[in-house]
Amino acid sequence: MTSAHKIPRSVLVVIHTIALDVLLIERADHPGYWQSVTGSLDAEDEPPAETARREVLEETGIDAALQRLVDWQFNSGAGVTRPGSCATPSTCSASNSPIASR
Repeated sequence: MTSAHKIPRSVLVVIHTIALDVLLIERADHPGYWQSVTGSLDAEDEPPAETARREVLEETGIDAALQRLVDWQFNSGAGVTRPGSCATPSTCSASNSPIASR
């Protein structure tokens, strides 16, 4: 079921190679501006992993259904950890488990 209003929870997906080359998408509405795959949950009960897979398919045509998704955590340094956000690579850490298992 799709909500009539945008749900204020979203995902950001970083697609990369083993060599850490990152896929960026040029915005159609702002040529010259590039971003990762992003999107909001379609329903309150949609798991973030499903949102991520859906957005990757919609925005790139890549079927991520069989790919391992890693849940990144942001640590503010003050003991506050928020799932799903990251300021810089030096403040991020992977959770060691695929997001789909949560």
